[in-house]
Amino acid sequence: MNHAAQPRELPHAILVVGDGQVGILTAIALRQALPTTTVTVIPSPADHAAFADRIGTAMPFTNRLHDRLGISEMDLVQRAGASHRLVTRYRGWASETHEGISGYGSGNPALGNAFTGHFEAVRSPGRAAEARILTPAAALAATGRFCPPDGDPNSPLATIDYALRWNVEAYRNLLIAKAMQLGIQYAPKLPADVQYSARGDIAAVILDDHAGAIAADLFIDCSGPMRWLMSRMAGATLDSWRENLPCDRVLIAAPGEPVLALEDRMTLTPHGWLNEIGGRDGVQRIFAFPASLGSADAEAHLIGAGASAAIAAAIHPGALVRPFVGNVVALGDAAASFEPIGGTNLDLAHRQLSLLLELLPGRNVEPREREEYNRRAELMASSLRDWLTSHYAALGMPGTPFTARVSQLTYSPSFNLLIDMHRRHGRMPFFEEAPVLPSEWSAMLLALGISSSPSAHALAQSAERNRSLTQQAENAARAAVDAAPPYGEWLESVLPQPGV
Repeated sequence: MNHAAQPRELPHAILVVGDGQVGILTAIALRQALPTTTVTVIPSPADHAAFADRIGTAMPFTNRLHDRLGISEMDLVQRAGASHRLVTRYRGWASETHEGISGYGSGNPALGNAFTGHFEAVRSPGRAAEARILTPAAALAATGRFCPPDGDPNSPLATIDYALRWNVEAYRNLLIAKAMQLGIQYAPKLPADVQYSARGDIAAVILDDHAGAIAADLFIDCSGPMRWLMSRMAGATLDSWRENLPCDRVLIAAPGEPVLALEDRMTLTPHGWLNEIGGRDGVQRIFAFPASLGSADAEAHLIGAGASAAIAAAIHPGALVRPFVGNVVALGDAAASFEPIGGTNLDLAHRQLSLLLELLPGRNVEPREREEYNRRAELMASSLRDWLTSHYAALGMPGTPFTARVSQLTYSPSFNLLIDMHRRHGRMPFFEEAPVLPSEWSAMLLALGISSSPSAHALAQSAERNRSLTQQAENAARAAVDAAPPYGEWLESVLPQPGV
């Protein structure tokens, strides 16, 4: 006899440890998904290596998560100092004079898969080999023209994808205001210890200063690399990435002068890499390097780039083998620690949060759902590791200390496969839960100076078809530039005017 499945009991209470931008957004998302559940946030000790909390930029996925949670892009622009990143410019990665740019999205659908990432395969006769055909996003960044798409599917800007950067403190304050509207609780005392249930799960967090204890059914660790909650769970083990990534030290400089550029920059130096993130409130400069090379040269590069004071952070690169243990889920830096390239620290946190919302556990965690979460979260982490490693596949400055360190790296089988496919076949394998689309990954490799052969599809096309595709690409870039206002003018038109 069949019995109807009984609805699961919803969590009575959820506790989020960590009150940075990851923890507060997590609390907002859980409260919206479970409006009858009490959601409480408590702070955690400060951690300089909590990059997902300290750096104000992510990837395009975050824009869609914000939309889902009712956090409007216009609010971010008007209240959190947000600005748009269309492309990243890589300098010095393939040679001392190398420059390349990559953006987001699947490109112009009219060009088809055969053309994706292979502008060089369809050049018109007589075109200089070094000449690059600009994508619409790159053309907009080069001319300083842009405004967000208005929803018109026929607009030349409709296919432009982009990331945002913002002022971290202002963004966090915006999230706090929303959390208060939703009735999210806040315990301003730091956590001191935990109480365990009979089966080894966490039952409550004991607060500092004898402020009592907070019980919950589900605990979310957003405390950063210290993993305040996860470090107290017996089943939490770390998969080290020390052999896969070269950098374990980071300097984060105080914001510099304001910049409205639609691009960010990643520059390779003899001792590490320098990331410059544009911002209306000041450029954020980050330098990552191996500890074995020392910090003096890193500081010199930051000062040379216009930075002043900097905060140092140590990284222990790696990811939790199982970021969901018992009734504790680790998100962001608590789940994986790695060098902060391209907003991926916060992007990973937001993709993990989205996965948690998809597989939201009840008051009693279903083991199969927990294992499915861990399976997909592990795929996210391993694919992100390969994406980070991709940056070191074609270092073009032999004889430098950093290149010597990179030459000692170990590459995963999946990374070796994707590089081989890219170089020999002009194709990218599909990886489940990858941080970017295959076309975005391919474009990044090309921007880094990692060349590829034209794909079989591209070679099979006629010369006439190739010329037509080239012209389409140029027309699309030109149309985007013609359709967009100067970025500064658009910003001025949407920002509140003084005294109004």
